[in-house]
Amino acid sequence: MNSFKQSNIFKLVISFVIVFAIGILWSLVTSPALDKWYLTIAKPSWTPAGWGFPVVWNTLYALMSISLFSVLKEKFSNKNIKFALTIFAIQLILNLIWSVIFFGLHSIIERIKSYSSALDIYIDKYNSVL
Repeated sequence: MNSFKQSNIFKLVISFVIVFAIGILWSLVTSPALDKWYLTIAKPSWTPAGWGFPVVWNTLYALMSISLFSVLKEKFSNKNIKFALTIFAIQLILNLIWSVIFFGLHSIIERIKSYSSALDIYIDKYNSVL
C-alpha cells in the first residue's frame, strides 16, 4: 500500500473516531434522561418510534465522518477547506451542547436558543468568506 493510500486510510479512521467520540459523549448525556425525563414529556403524535433514533443517529454520524474525511484529504492551504473545517467543528460542538442542554438540563427553550446561535455563527462565518 503506498503512502497516499495509507494517509487517506488514517484520515478516514481519524474522521470516524472524532465524530463517533462526540456520539459516545452524546449517548452518555442522553441515556440517563431517556427513561427518567424524555419518556414522560408530552410529544407530538408524529414523534418517531424509539428504535429509530439509534438508526438515524448512527447513519448521521457515519455520514458526518465521511464528510469530515472528504475535507481532511484536501490541502489545508485552501481557504475554503479551513472554512469547511471551522463550520464542521462548530456544528459538532453545537450538536454536543444541544444534547447537554436538552437531555442533561431538560431545557427546550435553551435548545431553541442554541439553534439560533448556531445559525448566527454560520451566517457570520459564511459572510466573512464571501
